[in-house]
Amino acid sequence: MNREELVSELEKALTKAKVEKLATVAAKSPESVRSLISLSLYELETVAFRASWILEQIFFCYPESFFPNCSHFLNYYPQQRNSSCQRHYTKIMMTLTKDRAPVIFTHHQVDVIVEASFRWLIDEQTPVAVRVNCMDVLYNLRDCEDWIGEELRAQIVYQLKDGSAAMQSRGRKILERLKKKKQRTL
Repeated sequence: MNREELVSELEKALTKAKVEKLATVAAKSPESVRSLISLSLYELETVAFRASWILEQIFFCYPESFFPNCSHFLNYYPQQRNSSCQRHYTKIMMTLTKDRAPVIFTHHQVDVIVEASFRWLIDEQTPVAVRVNCMDVLYNLRDCEDWIGEELRAQIVYQLKDGSAAMQSRGRKILERLKKKKQRTL
């Protein structure tokens, strides 16, 4: 599926079944996956959202099609400004940064991911779902630099002051994991 065909499909309302079908078709072509990544920054927000939704579907259902384009995705991660797309991006990044994930990040890539994730976490205009996903991304990267865990802890404590139920729940869980990790190292 070429870029024009993708845009044409993404301009239409999509059901979950249609997203699954488009993901199956797009996963067969590395060029289609790259096009979806670039379309996730498309100026028409609905097109960008749908591209991100399909991209997430490919990531979880056809990882063998996503991983060859992983560095392309990483280049787009900090550029994402659409909060609906950020939710899909952070869900993907949560998995990419988990222990035993099949991706090795360069020092520069870690810096880019950490910077963007902290920016989204701190921004009060960022939806809660994205912010709590950022907490997990940053927790997963905490061992890459000494300061990440401490800054994450400070941001979570700040976020808990007036945070929603979802923020409270995820924040407390991550603080507990940070505490256990710190106790094991003592």
